[in-house]
Amino acid sequence: MATFIPYLPQEEEQYLELSRTFTKLRSKGKDQDEAFYQECAKLASNPSQSLELLNKLADEHQLLFSEVSSQEIESFFLLALQPLTKPETDQQKSQQFTSKLLSILTSTTDDKSVLRLKILGHMYNILNKPNLRYEIFSSIIKFAGACKHVEVILSHLKDVDKRIKEWNINSQQTRELYRTIRNVLRDSNRSMESHKWTNKFLSTFENSYDN
Repeated sequence: MATFIPYLPQEEEQYLELSRTFTKLRSKGKDQDEAFYQECAKLASNPSQSLELLNKLADEHQLLFSEVSSQEIESFFLLALQPLTKPETDQQKSQQFTSKLLSILTSTTDDKSVLRLKILGHMYNILNKPNLRYEIFSSIIKFAGACKHVEVILSHLKDVDKRIKEWNINSQQTRELYRTIRNVLRDSNRSMESHKWTNKFLSTFENSYDN
């Protein structure tokens, strides 16, 4: 079983170790995919291309979830988040990679859903950028509902209005979030809580000309 070494002294060593690990996963039962490794190693040797490398490795997420332990999966995503915390990382690329990770983590509710929710929580806590946090929080709400783990999010709904101010989102985004929460609670047979969020959703139309 290939094993991640998540916290090596140098980033380049971390990325090279990841490259070797994913090459082993791709080559299981056959000759090593040398071309894949060389391409990854080239990206790993250049700090400015770390996001490109992680994008490439993230494309192998099905192997990741099927072949390694939960701890190793978690380690990969924690490492994948590192470039997104750096101020020099391109904002557009950061947004695109965040969306990609969210898509991967929420792609199925049938495989390690609790682990996926845990990693989504890591994403929210680590990526301290308002625009990213809104997208991540919305994804957590939807995924918790889809995988029938609504209990995980209930305590986090108490300070949604505070979070909304911190995110500085517009009225349409606020309305969409309220609607998402209402629907998730309604579909999980929490009618009283759902009614509260229905009222909050409807309140966003007050003094508004939106349809």
